[in-house]
Amino acid sequence: MRSFLKSAMAPGIRKASLALAAAVLPVAWSAAAHAEEKPVEERIKALLDINELERFHSVYGYQQDKSLFNENVDLFVEKGSSTIFQNALYKDKTGIRRMWLGNWGRLTYDAYMMIDGLMNDHLMFQPVFTLSEDRQSAKMRARGRGYITTFDGDIGKRTIAFGDHYVKEDGTREATGNLSLVQDYIYENTFVKDNGTWKLKDWNICIYATSSYSRGYADLPIPGKMGNGPDVKPGERRHVDLEEGKPENPQELFPGNPNGPDQVLTPEDTGCYVAKNQIMSRSALVPFHYPNPVTGQPVVWENR
Repeated sequence: MRSFLKSAMAPGIRKASLALAAAVLPVAWSAAAHAEEKPVEERIKALLDINELERFHSVYGYQQDKSLFNENVDLFVEKGSSTIFQNALYKDKTGIRRMWLGNWGRLTYDAYMMIDGLMNDHLMFQPVFTLSEDRQSAKMRARGRGYITTFDGDIGKRTIAFGDHYVKEDGTREATGNLSLVQDYIYENTFVKDNGTWKLKDWNICIYATSSYSRGYADLPIPGKMGNGPDVKPGERRHVDLEEGKPENPQELFPGNPNGPDQVLTPEDTGCYVAKNQIMSRSALVPFHYPNPVTGQPVVWENR
């Protein structure tokens, strides 16, 4: 397909062939739905950009699966980049490196590669890319499903803080065992062209649902399980995100915490209601970056 498109850009190609290529290969543009159609050559160039961005996002995922954290940090522009992970904001590439290596390094004993005893795979799908008019930047919304598990051994002990917890009658928390999690999340990312190469500028992930393999999302909160206190009533959920306003567990900001974020945002700021150690605590309200493709109007979270 790529060779066909490149040949279509070569001088002397018949206009009929270009028109056919444009007709069968749709491109997402940021312009309104009824705007004047772009020239065929521009549509093909935009299609190639979208193709590169889809490949880029997939490459990121395969590297993340195998804990190649340094390689993923290298995907970002040097200046002006940021990440938001569960409402924790990390600024610039130094902050991004702090988040990737300091946060997820706990999974791998700070060995930034795949290690025996850990599975951290996630599937990414349903991407929507919106390319800017000048094709120098793009936004993406996508979803993912993650599977994170460890088995007995040192790696299991190392990652105990990531696992399920229960609250004892005296109020102390204890871990129930090694990781066995399934998660669902939403990406809202921004890409820019840097000297002709696509790179990440802003990376934003909201993990809006987390549970164990065995119980799944359908299970009701259990007293003393998944962050719920021993006196929880049937059907109640502990809204950690609303009560504490911090990502996952309370964190001290950088530089007090060498791996901490630069800023903690609220769920109202991001639309991400953290579900770590909860089960579907609230629906994710992460804003859409694109308008309704027919009306051209912004998509808002309201009943009408």
